[in-house]
Amino acid sequence: MQNSNYQLNINNGIQHLSEQDIEKVEILEFSVDNFNLILNNQSINLKVMEANHSNSYYKIEVEGEVFDIKIKSPLDQELEKLGFDTILSKKITNIKAPMPGLVLDIFVKEGDIVKEGDILVILEAMKMENSIKIATEAQIGKILIRKGNAVEKGEIMIELI
Repeated sequence: MQNSNYQLNINNGIQHLSEQDIEKVEILEFSVDNFNLILNNQSINLKVMEANHSNSYYKIEVEGEVFDIKIKSPLDQELEKLGFDTILSKKITNIKAPMPGLVLDIFVKEGDIVKEGDILVILEAMKMENSIKIATEAQIGKILIRKGNAVEKGEIMIELI
């Protein structure tokens, strides 16, 4: 890869940080959302107000000033140049049955917010239980299946908002 810098979009301004720049920063964690950065013998307290790790987006407060930060790694930047960023950011709108089977259990209800990796449904197929997990953070819209229902491969089980 040509570019080994991280690109930070801070309040719509662009900054670049190299691996060497990042190595110079010492980070102390006081709590889940409060940190202290030490750089060039200077101490900076910051509070993380919002964090979306899957999108590399953070809203932080430093001495009363709020910053919106979007981080792009060298790989993110290379994928963007190749046009893959739009493919990766496609929104999932529903959960389909990956195989025919019987719905053994449903772990969500309409309106729930789910995180990447959460189990939504257990399907029994060929005498095996299969956990159907979500690949991204989302909100459950409409549940189209019920416990005990048989589903076909490709059938929409859950709509997402």
